[in-house]
Amino acid sequence: MFKCKTLLLLAVIMFSAGGGVWAQKKIALPFDDLPCLESYSPLEKVVKINQNILDILRKNNIRSVVFVNEYKIHHRNETNERTKILEKWLDDGHDMGNSTALHRSAAKTDFEEFKADVLNGEKTISQLLAARGRKIRFFRYPYLEKGKNSPKTEKFLKKRGYVIVGASIDPKDWKFNAQYRAIAGKYGMDSKEAKAIRDAFLRNLRKEIEATLMRPNPEILLLHACTLTSTLINDIIKIIKQNGYVFCTLEEALGEYKPLENIEH
Repeated sequence: MFKCKTLLLLAVIMFSAGGGVWAQKKIALPFDDLPCLESYSPLEKVVKINQNILDILRKNNIRSVVFVNEYKIHHRNETNERTKILEKWLDDGHDMGNSTALHRSAAKTDFEEFKADVLNGEKTISQLLAARGRKIRFFRYPYLEKGKNSPKTEKFLKKRGYVIVGASIDPKDWKFNAQYRAIAGKYGMDSKEAKAIRDAFLRNLRKEIEATLMRPNPEILLLHACTLTSTLINDIIKIIKQNGYVFCTLEEALGEYKPLENIEH
């Protein structure tokens, strides 16, 4: 099995080098649900989750875009501290997008209510970006769901200058994360049970990545700022590299990627 996968990867690389249809595969690595998917977690944990991801991205010279939910900035009356987490992303050279304030599906929300949620989602990040001479450029629908009001919603988003960002690979880190937190809370993160969840997620990631090898377009991987992803971010990047990918900016990937229509949630 390993030999077959290696031969497939070599075929893709050789075809690329020979001037065929495919160039070297590219992938962008944005993150959702900032400051943290587990928004009610203690501040120390939220800081650690973000710092672990930032450290590995810096080590690998990867530039990301993080999508923020405004309400998660204000949990536990820790607005200043959680805002500083977002500032670290910007200071490290990453960009920041809006994924609404409350992370409600556009498919299940009235247009005017969703519009207000988009505007409320701009409050903090617009100030952080403006302080650095920048503007919000990117928007991602919660759950990637556009809903029946899509034409009206997209007209509104484009009028505000947004580039709408989807994803093309969903390894479901949020789902494995919920299992991982429950198991780690019961048995400990060093337990065989917790390791089994980590291994299961990495197997799923490999499967999803390998399924894209023959696609000609860049990919956008859907990941979240959460315990599991923070713990495994180095392994995630290794698996991507082992499959012949190079990392690119979100702008590079957006021109050609084929987005998923929605995701499980």
